[in-house]
Amino acid sequence: MLLTRQTRARAWLLSVGGSLFLGCGGLAPDVLPGNDPPPLPSIEHPPEPDPCASGAFCFDSQFGSDLSPLSLGAKATISTAVTLSRQAMGQTLSFSLVTDVPGNDLLAEVSPKSLAMVRDTNIPVTISLRIPTGSAYEGKKTLALRAEVDGPAGTRGDSRAIVVPLDPKLVVEYSGKGGTATPHTWTIPGNDPLKIGAAGSQAPTPIKLRRGGVRLQFVNKDPTASHVLHCSGPIPHQPVNMPTPPGGTYSVLVQTAGTASCYDHNLESQSVAVYFQFMN
Repeated sequence: MLLTRQTRARAWLLSVGGSLFLGCGGLAPDVLPGNDPPPLPSIEHPPEPDPCASGAFCFDSQFGSDLSPLSLGAKATISTAVTLSRQAMGQTLSFSLVTDVPGNDLLAEVSPKSLAMVRDTNIPVTISLRIPTGSAYEGKKTLALRAEVDGPAGTRGDSRAIVVPLDPKLVVEYSGKGGTATPHTWTIPGNDPLKIGAAGSQAPTPIKLRRGGVRLQFVNKDPTASHVLHCSGPIPHQPVNMPTPPGGTYSVLVQTAGTASCYDHNLESQSVAVYFQFMN
């Protein structure tokens, strides 16, 4: 028992002595020179999160949610933004549209189409849409925005797909006195004026009829005078006792195929007509 106690005492002294010796900077430091442990993350300045850690691109979850139904011939715009991850920054990007609508039934463009050496994490994107008046589109197909990193090892991603809604109507705005000297200007909002007179007769505005017909809305943009539209063919003549006041609308539902024309002589004896071709 005596030998065992002495052995334990020596072991205890050696242990205490070794700890003191090491703690005073002896020949066996806890950490070897050149192998210092990495610093702990700063609480005041944590690393910035990746703006889009789930992939190369992130899209607005509300993409296209504010898109109203498109009327025939009118233009509509979707404004959105694409967020880039750090791996996509500094790359050349391209944007395009993915849709199952036939090209002639929906005219769609995206801007920008391409960006070189992108440095920003948030890229604004604008999509313009127009359904031609002669389009057969029924309003049930989808569209999505696609973003791609160019190159052999490029990646791509698509936004959520949205249905492009349709309101089967055609809005035509007109203004002016009428007559051959100062004829009306007839315009589908956001587009060039329609052809009038002989040119209009030779190149009428084509309109594809739907099962329930197409509603025409003639909007009087003349700020001072009321007007009566003298129409023929599938478009009924406006009642002469019910002229359209400034800012008002003459609205008719067309359900029959054929050629139609409308004019308003107003203050002069003759006028120049605008022409439409309704097709089944």
